[in-house]
Amino acid sequence: MGMRKDGLDDRVTLLEAMLAVAHADGDFAEVEKRRMIQLVQFLRLSGDAAEHVRALIESGEAPSTPDRSELPDYHTCRYIFQHALIMAFEDGTLDPGEKRRLDQLAELFELSAEDAQSSWARAREMMTEES
Repeated sequence: MGMRKDGLDDRVTLLEAMLAVAHADGDFAEVEKRRMIQLVQFLRLSGDAAEHVRALIESGEAPSTPDRSELPDYHTCRYIFQHALIMAFEDGTLDPGEKRRLDQLAELFELSAEDAQSSWARAREMMTEES
């Protein structure tokens, strides 16, 4: 993973994108908060990066969409998008606000139509498997 201009790494961009989607329906559900905290641990964030993400989680406010200049490589963007999709499905419903935010992310990340569609299909499949 690369470094952003603020000194934080791409894992923070991943979590910020996921938080933005989680907030898009106007309700940051407890299940989404738990998932975010688990991801901080899973991604082994520490120091300033972990502190930054935990503050975002606790603030209850949606972070802004990442700036194009801070985007990691294409494959990392696709990975971020896939996990943002999973976060959107986490509470069991896909709100129109979440859908709009996801469409904006796909455009910002310049994902190919094929990659975006396969990511949507995989997220739906994963949520069906968990049900």
